[in-house]
Amino acid sequence: MVNDEFVEKGYPVSKVLVLDGLPKSSYYYQAKDTKPGKREVKYILDKEGNIIALSEVVKAIEKLLSHEFVDYGYYKVYIHLTRKMGYKIGSSKVYKLMKNNGCLSFKGLQEN
Repeated sequence: MVNDEFVEKGYPVSKVLVLDGLPKSSYYYQAKDTKPGKREVKYILDKEGNIIALSEVVKAIEKLLSHEFVDYGYYKVYIHLTRKMGYKIGSSKVYKLMKNNGCLSFKGLQEN
């Protein structure tokens, strides 16, 4: 890199980067060995702080939806899980769980 040649000759790094138009963050950046983004959540907590596996949450969702005449969407299931069962879980996580396990009953627009 041209910047390294000037830095090795004794020029200050900040002056070399300004002349080159390169931000300091790009010059000092070092890539990590990990994947970018948020980690996958494997469990949730309840009111008391007990760990609940996602498989148990899915079973609770399936049990709720198995009752006759129950056709809840993800938001109503989210309300049930947080208020009635005391789980600390977000509505988007409930949606993802329901979508990945085939619990959504969205019909959508049907083409003629």
